[in-house]
Amino acid sequence: MCLREVAFLACTREFELRAVHLSSGSNRLSDLLSRWHLDLYAKLFQEEACRNGYRDIVINESLFRFENYW
Repeated sequence: MCLREVAFLACTREFELRAVHLSSGSNRLSDLLSRWHLDLYAKLFQEEACRNGYRDIVINESLFRFENYW
């Protein structure tokens, strides 16, 4: 459903997505986040995020509703 929504928005708003390779060093937060389900990595992610100046925020659930169900 998510991919369909992205494809629909890309077509209707005339944009394209491009993939770019990131080295592990440049992608450390994402790498740690992908292992969040393991307790050790959740703690490492939070520590790394704090060091980089990130903080927790509350996100409204309506942001995750899709516009079109096709």
